[in-house]
Amino acid sequence: MTGFRYYSAAALYFATVGVLGIYIPWVLLDLTGTAVSVGIMLCVRAVPGLLLSGKAGGAADRLDKRKLIAMACAIKSSALVLFLLFKQELWNVGGFYALIALISVANTFFLASIRSYLHVTIDKDHLVAANGRFESSTQVGTIAGAGVGGLITAFASIEWAFALVIAMLVYVAVQSLLLNPETVKAAAEKAQSKVMETKYSVLSDKALWPGLMVLLVPMLYVQMDNILLAPLSKVQMGLDASGFGFLNAAYSVGAMTIGLVLAKTAFKQHQKWLFCVAIMVAAAHLLLSVSDNFVVGMVACILVGVSVIWCRINANSVIMQQVDKAYAGKLQALLLRLHYGSIFIVGLVFGWLADMVGYDRVYQYISVSLMLLLLPLAVSAIRAKPAVDVTTAGESS
Repeated sequence: MTGFRYYSAAALYFATVGVLGIYIPWVLLDLTGTAVSVGIMLCVRAVPGLLLSGKAGGAADRLDKRKLIAMACAIKSSALVLFLLFKQELWNVGGFYALIALISVANTFFLASIRSYLHVTIDKDHLVAANGRFESSTQVGTIAGAGVGGLITAFASIEWAFALVIAMLVYVAVQSLLLNPETVKAAAEKAQSKVMETKYSVLSDKALWPGLMVLLVPMLYVQMDNILLAPLSKVQMGLDASGFGFLNAAYSVGAMTIGLVLAKTAFKQHQKWLFCVAIMVAAAHLLLSVSDNFVVGMVACILVGVSVIWCRINANSVIMQQVDKAYAGKLQALLLRLHYGSIFIVGLVFGWLADMVGYDRVYQYISVSLMLLLLPLAVSAIRAKPAVDVTTAGESS
């Protein structure tokens, strides 16, 4: 079973994501003055993930997930150290893009390993609570990371920012190596998966398609937020870097709250409410698009956090319950491809589109379109009779 070590490691790693997620986009905006640079940054971030997600998922199924987590921390720390050593040469748009690419390699292996470790060590009946605790833990880290990142961006140097991140990564690596090893049963399933890995395709399992479709909604919006929230807060709300950090923290407060609620209540009707919660994500972003001051922006970001994480917990719980533990890494490989694919598409299109039609209009067009698309699916899901049992994919192979 997972415990404090696992969730604290997840929290601290996501705190590093929070710090760098504030610092680097803000520096790029200062260097270029356009959201397109942030969009290109997301494309750069997506390429290593798209190329390596299959390798990361396969490694998670075959190797010790704890060592893979530590390896990811080492890669990320090394990238930050190299940037500081060659700061004079790398302090430009290209240098930051190179840094982002190396960080993406680390994040790809970390995400495949940390989520598949949860999948193989938790019983199906407890996945909802475990996913809720995982999301809450990562949001605790993101709250701290975003708040500290905003303050460091406004008042401190890059050396302070990167030194803090490296210290966090050392903690994560140590804690991951101290995690309990997989159970004998999980190890046997892993060995079996080496023989059967070509017999089961996650994407071809049609039972997973509703969950995968819904999971794309928060993926899409999270990447849009990565591009558009900074300029939206700067231009439309008139905030500085610290205010932008507080908006990110508000998102994390909402996300952490819903994660704790779902972990405690063990809400079971995820399949029934899948599309409804996805509609909530679009509606919350519609409110964000009309926010013109700090208070309204904070409220909107809290609602965005609640809806995005509720949607993600719903979809992930349904998908994990339907996929055998032997294919945990293969599942994470597919989810990483979707994740980085959404980064690439959003980075390629939405930064340019935002500069053309406005940051708020992009949110509005996408949100209204998705709400209209998902509404009939939500009605059908609510009216559908609940399934008597969940068939576990791959167990009959």
